[in-house]
Amino acid sequence: IALASRSPPTLVENASEIKVALPHVPRCWSLEASHIHNTMVLPEALRKRPVIVWIHGFRQRYFRVVSVSHHLYHLSRGKSRDSEGRLLGKSPCVVSFLWPCHKNKAAYMLARADANQAGMRLKLLLTALQALECQLVVVAHSLGCRVALRALLDSTYPLVPIKCLVLLGAAIQTNALSSSGDFPRQRIAAKQITVVSSRHDEVLRSSFQVGEAVSSLMRGRPQGRGPAAMGLNGPDLPLPPDTCFADVSETVTSHNPNLWFMSPAVMSCIMSALTVNMQDTVVLESPGLAVKQAVSKPEDLSLQPAS
Repeated sequence: IALASRSPPTLVENASEIKVALPHVPRCWSLEASHIHNTMVLPEALRKRPVIVWIHGFRQRYFRVVSVSHHLYHLSRGKSRDSEGRLLGKSPCVVSFLWPCHKNKAAYMLARADANQAGMRLKLLLTALQALECQLVVVAHSLGCRVALRALLDSTYPLVPIKCLVLLGAAIQTNALSSSGDFPRQRIAAKQITVVSSRHDEVLRSSFQVGEAVSSLMRGRPQGRGPAAMGLNGPDLPLPPDTCFADVSETVTSHNPNLWFMSPAVMSCIMSALTVNMQDTVVLESPGLAVKQAVSKPEDLSLQPAS
């Protein structure tokens, strides 16, 4: 709040009556439901661009999120050029989605609940970008994976399937994408899901099970020892259709998202998501990348209202 109060006013292009001051943001757009289908009020510079939507995890602050998204932008832009430095088509744009992820370690249960609510807001952003005909790849980290999956889970207002969802160090259960999990794969509006894990993620190893156990207890569903994290052990096998899994333990040794991006294997997954032809079998090759996959030809997802 103090930082915002010292910043000059931010112009809300499509809703001038809204008064807001975002640090280092001269212009912004309102994504209220009444605006998202009217492309005339949305930023034209994004039209038909490849867009990476970055979703951060637990206990991340504003400037930290901005810094990490800049890192992702520069790495993805660099990998969008050929050996002579020429752009291969339009360079990707990175859009960060900030959500109330809390600051205190003890607030995991609150952040987990807010992640579910934030998913509904993320759906508004994705709908707006789809109205601009953007090629969407969502990259989520840690608890941000819950935000992403909640947004893409079918509901009363299902999304058109995005191109790809990349889950990095996901703070969700290993069975989350199974038919009995929290986010059944057949109900996720993504043509492709890439799960990326590391056995050296110390946060998921030490804290995830405790957080999930306490969260279940407080919700009246005690389960004893908490489940293992998908971002640590990978997803349960067999993999669902149109899903692939990459173990990047050789090149990722921490939970820090910047260190995940520094892994050639991880960036290979992200850039492959931007360029892959979804009618073909996915093949990801990079040093230190072990891939398991179950990819089939795409079919139109029949997204029905949740019962």
